[in-house]
Amino acid sequence: MMDTNGMFQGKYHFSPTKALTAKIQAQLSKQVGQSMLQNELEWMGKDCTLNLKAINPDVAEGGSGVYTASILQSLSK
Repeated sequence: MMDTNGMFQGKYHFSPTKALTAKIQAQLSKQVGQSMLQNELEWMGKDCTLNLKAINPDVAEGGSGVYTASILQSLSK
């Protein structure tokens, strides 16, 4: 989606298997500091979920950005 100020916002979800989902969310702007990119990979197991996320990864600057990993584990049936 493009707004009247020329800012683009978009999301894309892709599930190659039932258990694996990749998500990309972007906001692109001509204004300095207003652009954002978020990549996410989620794997759902039988009793757990693993989530990996990269927010504004910058390969040119040595990999700077925010990276998170989380796991949600079921303790009971």
